[in-house]
Amino acid sequence: MKALLVIGVIGAALFSTQASAVTYYGTCPTCTPPMTSVSWHTAAANVAAYYGATTADDIAMCRDGGGGTLTAAVAQYLVINAPVSGPGDVQWNYTQGYVDATCADLGFE
Repeated sequence: MKALLVIGVIGAALFSTQASAVTYYGTCPTCTPPMTSVSWHTAAANVAAYYGATTADDIAMCRDGGGGTLTAAVAQYLVINAPVSGPGDVQWNYTQGYVDATCADLGFE
């Protein structure tokens, strides 16, 4: 049975108000915590740039944990400057952890 574990909720209210924003999804197999690290920001910026995300669009990044109780982590980012040219153009909002789920289970490819 899949269960949701909330790791951080900073900016969750901001993310939930972006109802009209487009969300782009990507994976970051090599990223390591914290979700505010350079590798996560770079991966989010790369996805945003690839899809041509605009200001206020959302980026969802996933990484499989490979064991333990937390098996997938999804970090939500917000595009704060477009066109996206680097990690400084995206801002981390919050992270959710999923128990007994993989990124593929959550719809990430």
